[in-house]
Amino acid sequence: MRSSKNARPGKLEMTCWLVFFLVPLLTGWLDYRALPGEHYDSERHQVVRSHVEEAWPEGLGDYEVPDVWRDRASGEVYSAESFVAHHRAEAERLAIVWFGYGLIGCGLFTYGRRMRAQSPIAATFAKAAVVDLAVALFVYWLA
Repeated sequence: MRSSKNARPGKLEMTCWLVFFLVPLLTGWLDYRALPGEHYDSERHQVVRSHVEEAWPEGLGDYEVPDVWRDRASGEVYSAESFVAHHRAEAERLAIVWFGYGLIGCGLFTYGRRMRAQSPIAATFAKAAVVDLAVALFVYWLA
C-alpha cells in the first residue's frame, strides 16, 4: 500500500505546473496579436465615422463607438471591417497554439497521475485531451 505522501503532488510536479502556467503569462505568446491601428486610440486616432449606443444596464448614458478612424500621424484610415481576415487568422492560430500547449499539459497531468498510480495512462490522457480540445474551441470562439 502506498503512503499518503505519494498521493500528493511532489515539489517537482508543483514546480512543473507553476512553470507551465507562468511561462505563457509572462511571455504573452498565447495572447492575441493585434495589428497596428486595429483598435481605436483617442490619442493617436481621429474619429471619421461613428455611431451611438446606449449603455447597458439602462441609465448609464450613451457612448460613441468609432466605426472608421484615421491615424493622425500617417493619415491612414482604418475600420473594423478591414481587420476581419486578421481576426479569423488569429483565432485559428490561437486555437492551434493553445491546443498544442495544452497537449503538453495533458502529458504532465497524465505523468503525474501515473506516478501516483491513480489511473491508467490512456484514459487519463484521453480525458485531459477532451478538456484541452474544449479550451481550444473556446479560445477560437473568443478570439
